[in-house]
Amino acid sequence: MPHAAHRVTRLVILSIFVASTLPLAAQPAAPPDLAAASMAAVDALVETHGAAERERIERGVGQVADYWRADDGSAEDFRAFVEAEFLPRGDLLDRTFDRFEFAMERVGGYFASLGRDLRRGVDLEIGPLLPLDRRLGAWSPGAHVADDLFANKIAFVALLNFPDTSLATKLAEGGDWTRREWAETRLAGAFAGRVPAEVTQQIGQALSVADNYINGYNVFMHHLVDDEGRRLFPSGLRLISHWGLRDELKARYADPEGLARQRTIQQVFDRIVRQEIPELVIGDPRYDWNPFTNEVTVAPADSVSAAELESAGLAADARLSADAATAADLDRREPDTRYERWLGVFQAMRLADPYSPDNPTFVDRRFNANREIPEEEVEALFVSVLSSPLSARVGEVVAERLGRPLEPFDVWYVGFKPRGAHSESDLDALTKARYPSADAFADDIPRLLVDLGFAADRARFVADHVVVEPSRGAGHAFGAARRDDAAHLRTRVGADGMDYKGYNIAVHELGHNVEQVFGVTEIDHTLLQGVPNTAFTEALAFTFQNRDLELLGLAGPGEEAADLAALDSFWSTREIAGVALTDMRIWRWLYENPEASPAEMREAVVRIARGVWNEFNAPIFGSRDETLLAVYSHMVDGAMYTPDYPLGHLIAFQIERFFETSPRPFGVEFERVAKLGQLTPDAWMRQAVGGPLSAAPLLAATEAALARFEGGAASGGLEAMVADEPRVRSAATSIGLEPPIAVEEGLASSPDGTPIHYLTVGEGEPAAVLIHCWGCDASYWNWQLAALAAERRVVAIDLAGHGASGAEREEWTMEAFGADVAAVVEALGISRAVLVGHSMGGYVMLAAAEQMAGKVVGLVAVDTLNDVDQEYQEEAIANYLAALRRDFPNTVRGAMRQYFPPDADPAVVEAVITDMAETEPAVGVSAFEHIIAYDTAGALDRLGLPLRAVQATMQPTVEAHNRRHVPSYEASYLDGVGHWPMFEDPAAFEAALVARVEELAAGANAGP
Repeated sequence: MPHAAHRVTRLVILSIFVASTLPLAAQPAAPPDLAAASMAAVDALVETHGAAERERIERGVGQVADYWRADDGSAEDFRAFVEAEFLPRGDLLDRTFDRFEFAMERVGGYFASLGRDLRRGVDLEIGPLLPLDRRLGAWSPGAHVADDLFANKIAFVALLNFPDTSLATKLAEGGDWTRREWAETRLAGAFAGRVPAEVTQQIGQALSVADNYINGYNVFMHHLVDDEGRRLFPSGLRLISHWGLRDELKARYADPEGLARQRTIQQVFDRIVRQEIPELVIGDPRYDWNPFTNEVTVAPADSVSAAELESAGLAADARLSADAATAADLDRREPDTRYERWLGVFQAMRLADPYSPDNPTFVDRRFNANREIPEEEVEALFVSVLSSPLSARVGEVVAERLGRPLEPFDVWYVGFKPRGAHSESDLDALTKARYPSADAFADDIPRLLVDLGFAADRARFVADHVVVEPSRGAGHAFGAARRDDAAHLRTRVGADGMDYKGYNIAVHELGHNVEQVFGVTEIDHTLLQGVPNTAFTEALAFTFQNRDLELLGLAGPGEEAADLAALDSFWSTREIAGVALTDMRIWRWLYENPEASPAEMREAVVRIARGVWNEFNAPIFGSRDETLLAVYSHMVDGAMYTPDYPLGHLIAFQIERFFETSPRPFGVEFERVAKLGQLTPDAWMRQAVGGPLSAAPLLAATEAALARFEGGAASGGLEAMVADEPRVRSAATSIGLEPPIAVEEGLASSPDGTPIHYLTVGEGEPAAVLIHCWGCDASYWNWQLAALAAERRVVAIDLAGHGASGAEREEWTMEAFGADVAAVVEALGISRAVLVGHSMGGYVMLAAAEQMAGKVVGLVAVDTLNDVDQEYQEEAIANYLAALRRDFPNTVRGAMRQYFPPDADPAVVEAVITDMAETEPAVGVSAFEHIIAYDTAGALDRLGLPLRAVQATMQPTVEAHNRRHVPSYEASYLDGVGHWPMFEDPAAFEAALVARVEELAAGANAGP
């Protein structure tokens, strides 16, 4: 993770850019008559620059007025400033933007590197930690820059001339913005607050104090003893909590005697959370501790090595005699320091609350301003994973692989990873031999990156911009903030070399560094440096960390690799989602109890952690009231950082799946997405992988993996069910979806001679003509036929290349499919029709309507035409098409699962995906190309027909864009379904569809 250094970087930059996550001290009054001066200034500026600039003028004057104080000048001074400094569109505005971008990079970049350098003594193993090091590390040298930028009115120039857009606006309109527009809104948004220096310093101080506490929280494992006095761990092993202890626990799955050691570490964790850990054993190897009984004794002198004393900062002769400590000393638990530090961070962040009316708590600011994902959406994502019925099934697989019942610490099971087959000692020996020093790891970076698929010149470029240093703590990445600076990778390196834990962390941090290098040194706009939020940098780092063993030559893709990766990703996401949910609920409790003491907070944390465990984990693990979910050190010093981890896992999984389907190497794709910059999470994901952030792909992949692990298929052999069915109507028949009404079948001839199969039932016009989606067929409408046929004729068509229709065609265009529809309507003698199109069928119905002049009275889109003005990401589309051409069935299977919600019926999911994957590749690829190329907006503009829709809420619909082309556009929305509502919730879909068809039919019958 970016860890402490990353937070310092952010603090420096945020203080410079005056970000809204930092607190205000007091809100001085604005000068009298500021509102009147604002109105007068707007009128004067519009008169000078014209009505075309009115929107920019009103917005800019309002943004300046929001932060103008009496000590900035009078109302007259305000008016003079805005009238003199406003810049209309044109060359001068462009030059001003360029100057801002350069200046902000230099100022922010130099303060970031200064903050990094001041923390050397705290963060690096460069000798004893001195009292001065702590003071330097807590100092925020850029704390006063924010005040300066408002005092010299540079901040006001930015606010006057560039847009500070709301999150709602970014989400609704950002998809249409240029890169320059994104950079402009990031520039003005950086000044969306006014933070006095002393408050910025308080935040830096609180975070630094908490971080120093965590960095010094080590346990000497050789001095953990059991009831018989046995030492379970080797001499010299010093582990930091929680990272080192957790990773040691993970490593013991390959150890024949690992179970006892894992149970011991679990006890250590429980003592830490409940603050029952004896004070003397923290960071001191001179005491033996039985964490089960909580008994402490002075360690025999010969059990304390010189290396242990040195690593603890103790003199070589500091061993103790047996009677050196009193019973009271040995029994004394650590004071509630853990919770005192945590409360200190809370109280520092809480200072912002009265001065952030749009986001009145730090929780609000963390999610809305920092992550740019609402808290309720984040929690829903986590709960969808934690509460998934897949949890019990994966737990059963874990227990079977372990050969024993699950225990609480198995939340950290790593046996799905290849590393689970290697002992910790073997891995340590390998990494220590390869990396005896930090310099050795630095020298190997070019090779590591080439092995990951980066070109040799790009690998050398990155290596030249990364500095590797030995870390005092667990390790972290410290990115640069200016183009001519280097990113810093810090990892723990022992005297005998880098052990596997240090290597694993180093590979993770290298992922951060590579993202930081590309996202800073080569991005088009420095105001877009970085990624949307820390969850994304964690996600990209995970894609490196997931390959750590491959880079050691120990693992490579095999037959079960994808399934194992899915199960591992689900299990690890589930574990950290529980931690994050605990963290979030603790912060809510803090706001409900802002004056709580450390002891009261300790009791609350234990209660909340147990509550989350009991709600989501007790049914899986068979034990209650566990405290493990509160042991993460980031909960103390990270200011609610932990939700970025499960978000990162979900993002990483989507990215990994996209990379797998890309014809380009991992390194090339990684560089592309790293340069997208600080967009909103939704915009970033759509440009990176072509879809929104969702847990659905992970859950679907887990379901598929379980189906194979459980010896066949999910939900009782569905694969066998569909395998014997003909291609025609396989999905409908495999899930028992026969038409509830007798239908007639027929054939019509398309203009190119292709026979087109159709189903028809009922009488009366306007007829309802149903057009299926890409890779599907007419039977997908089976359950809707009877209800629609109650009032009119209904026709369901198999488009060419689908179902029972012919497939003798070379180009599968929307216009050719439209001709198929027109041919059936003509053959049946239908004079008036409502066309209904699902997914690709929506584009086909437009093409058909243009060929059926006077016959079509209305259009109904089913989960399609969500955003008529959407612009596709050419590179992402090209990659997907290349993957389809290379491996059509598996690419379709991987891509389509994300269009179902997590709790979708596995039988439906598998049946639909099987249908689509069995589409003739030539048909599927060509049709997809022509969907992308189709002029949807132009067709709607030309047709002038009423358009209604039945949409799933799983994908956003931009009604404002659609109404640009069809002013009367209206949509009905279905919750809890994905892209195939006719299967997922037939009753709700039927009611919505019938209502929309009847509405259009009634309008046509009523006449003009």
